[in-house]
Amino acid sequence: MARGIGGVDVIQGLVPDVAALVAAVLTQLGSAWFLSALLVVLYWTRPEEEHDILLVSSLLLVAFGIYRTLKELFALPRPAELLLAPADAPALIRPLYDAAVLGTGYGFPSGHATNSAVVYIGLAAVLGIWTRRRRYATATALVTVVALTRILLGVHYLVDVVAGAALGTGVALLGVYGVRQFIDDGVTVALVLGVFASAGYVVASGGLPESLLLSGAVLGLLGGWQLLMLARMSAGIRPPVGVGSATRRRGLAALALAPLLVAVGSTPMVDSLAVPASGLVGLAVAGVVLAPTVWQGDSGRQRPSIRRR
Repeated sequence: MARGIGGVDVIQGLVPDVAALVAAVLTQLGSAWFLSALLVVLYWTRPEEEHDILLVSSLLLVAFGIYRTLKELFALPRPAELLLAPADAPALIRPLYDAAVLGTGYGFPSGHATNSAVVYIGLAAVLGIWTRRRRYATATALVTVVALTRILLGVHYLVDVVAGAALGTGVALLGVYGVRQFIDDGVTVALVLGVFASAGYVVASGGLPESLLLSGAVLGLLGGWQLLMLARMSAGIRPPVGVGSATRRRGLAALALAPLLVAVGSTPMVDSLAVPASGLVGLAVAGVVLAPTVWQGDSGRQRPSIRRR
C-alpha cells in the first residue's frame, strides 16, 4: 500500500517547523480525552437531548473498537519523520507535544480522524443548535483540521486520516440515520454493537490493557443507561424511548455491571492491573450517566426528547 504518496512530505514542506507546535494543540480536538470531556459536559448541560448525546457517545465507543481492531489486523507502521523533534519543543508545552507525536501503536486508520468524525458529525446530526448546514459545515471543518494536524505532525499518512474520517463519518451517519431513525432506544442497540466491537479489539490485540479499558467503558455505559431508564420508570416518568420491560432492563444492567464488579474484585488474583482498572473505568462511566439524576433528581432534569432531523 503506497500510503505516503501525496501526504506527509508534501504538507510538511509547505509549513515551517514551528507549525508543529500549533498542530500539537489543535490535534487535541480529536483526542479521546477531549471528546469524552465534551460529551460529558453536553450530557450534563443539555438534558433535553440526553438520549441523542449518549447515542453519539456510544457510537464513539463502537468506532473506537472498530478502528483499534483494524490497526491490529493491518499492522501498518506510522511515518518515519516528525515535523519537529520532541527535544526541540519548548519546555512549556513539551508534555502536550510528546503526547501528540509519540503515540504508540500502528498507523492505519487514524484514531484521531475517526474519533473526531464520529463525534462532530454525530453531534451535527442530533443537536438542536444553529441550522443543519452550519452544524455540518462546522463539523466538517473540525474533522479536516484534526486530519491535517495528524499529517503535519508526521504521525499519519494521508490515507490513514482519509480512512479514519470515512470510518467515523460512516459510523456516525449509520448510527444516527439508521439505528436512531428506526429504533427508539438507539443507545442500547449501539452499545450492544459496542460490546462486540470491543471484544473484537480484545481478541485482535491479544488482550492489550487499552482493549480491556474499552470493554469496561462500554459495559459501564450500557449498565448506567439501563439503571437510568429503570429509575425513570420507577418514578413514574415516561422515558422518551421504547424502554421495553423492566425485567429486560434489569437483566441488561446485571449482565453489564456484574463483570465490572468481578473485575474490580479480581485485584488479588490477577497479574495485570488492567483488569481491575477496566472495572473501575466502567463503574465510573456508569456514575457519569447517573450523576445528574442523583444530584438533581428527575424533577431537576428536563424530560428528554428525540427529534428526528
